[in-house]
Amino acid sequence: AVKKVLKEFRKKKKDKERTSLYLTPHPMMGYDPRYIHFIFAGARGRGKSVLALDAPIASCEKYGYENNKIFFFRLSDTSIKALLANSASNLIDPILIDKYNMEITRKANTVYNKGKKLLEVYSLASAAKMKGQALYDYGFLNNRPIDPKTGKPIKRFIWLILDEFQMAEGMEKNSIASKSTAALWRMYTEIIL
Repeated sequence: AVKKVLKEFRKKKKDKERTSLYLTPHPMMGYDPRYIHFIFAGARGRGKSVLALDAPIASCEKYGYENNKIFFFRLSDTSIKALLANSASNLIDPILIDKYNMEITRKANTVYNKGKKLLEVYSLASAAKMKGQALYDYGFLNNRPIDPKTGKPIKRFIWLILDEFQMAEGMEKNSIASKSTAALWRMYTEIIL
């Protein structure tokens, strides 16, 4: 009887996950193909940005900060400055700070947790300025050290998070960022991946 109840509970839980009645970062950490894309769409204040950062931070906790590279993008330099103000207190949600017992600091566009590099923040509007810079690190994915416990190469991850990339109504429409968000995003993916 207990097995039947547990089986029914698990089925209901999977049905909730499938119908998106609640958000969880678990699917983001469970796939192994080379490149995965997740798109979270919804009204403001629903937790999309929190969810987008939850899985990479969990990956840092599980596999080590040195085995994760997280790049966080927003549309304009103005929004990046606002996120990074006050030691990046607007970037990492208090929910995540409490959940992972984080101590956030920043230096320039890099955010740290307890002195360990967590993520880098970039503006899509500045993509043209970054062209030609070497954010790509060949050795990060291709020359992974061997895990002494398993004898296999350690797992490493690159996370690209594009947050709030649509120009809000009434915002300046003449900036480079509003002309082609997709083209700017492509420039960054070319210099990172």
